[in-house]
Amino acid sequence: MQIVLDNLPRLLRGLGVTLQLTIGGFLMGLVIGIVIAVFRVSPVRPLRIVGAAYVSTMVNSPLIFLVFLAYYGGPKLGALLTNFQCALVAVGLYLGGYMSEALRSGFNSVSNGQAEAARAIGLTFGQTLRHVILPQALRSSIGPLAVLLNANYRNVAVAGIIGVAEVVKAGSDLSDETAKQYPFFVFSFLVFMVLGFTTAALAGWLDQRVAIKR
Repeated sequence: MQIVLDNLPRLLRGLGVTLQLTIGGFLMGLVIGIVIAVFRVSPVRPLRIVGAAYVSTMVNSPLIFLVFLAYYGGPKLGALLTNFQCALVAVGLYLGGYMSEALRSGFNSVSNGQAEAARAIGLTFGQTLRHVILPQALRSSIGPLAVLLNANYRNVAVAGIIGVAEVVKAGSDLSDETAKQYPFFVFSFLVFMVLGFTTAALAGWLDQRVAIKR
């Protein structure tokens, strides 16, 4: 373990990059997911088609493909992004597809009677979503969203392919430099274990606090 302690600052920098990618990608994916989920339940058929096409594309595309697409395709489109930004965009787009499905299930958990009551008092579709359906859908989706966040800790390791020094990439580079593989990979494993258990515990606590009493 001494070799890990000697290189701890570099590993912690990698952990910081992992957390930035994970949380940043999660927030971007949440925004995209809300928009796409709204498209999926919209009464406007073209929006439903766009939403379904987006979800189908994202859930059937490997994340590494999206990372390469952002890395190599971005400059061709005039988007001058750093390697970190390429990874962040890819992760956000990828998560957006999965989050939209988690949120759509939350939308479906809200009874039709509430939407009908909202329309009866004169609320528009947008107002009904904002004030009645979306708040309940978010509360109902805490569990699935927490699962996606947990998975995202590990997913962002693909960013190392384009040189982003997240914690797995930092450990891999150090193992090559020191010819000591196991200590650094054990460190990465323990980091993901701690992050996973912490996220699950916080999600469970939050779910209990905001659970909808039916």
